Amino acid sequence: MNKNQQVKVAVFRVTRNAIGDITSSEFLEEFWIQKKSGVSIDYTVAKLLKGDYPADEIVIREILTVAL
Repeated sequence: MNKNQQVKVAVFRVTRNAIGDITSSEFLEEFWIQKKSGVSIDYTVAKLLKGDYPADEIVIREILTVAL
């Protein structure tokens, strides 16, 4: 049985060096979203995120999950 889950996610814009390591980061936004089976959190956040950012500059991390 799937429980309803709400997830708090943070979105960061990062700068990477030549070998791909993150050298700096900037906080952009945070969202509460419903986590749905079969739906990517990245896709959901991309629909909510204002601005046009290259995919390799965005990092999305789950901060907190609440199961209802």
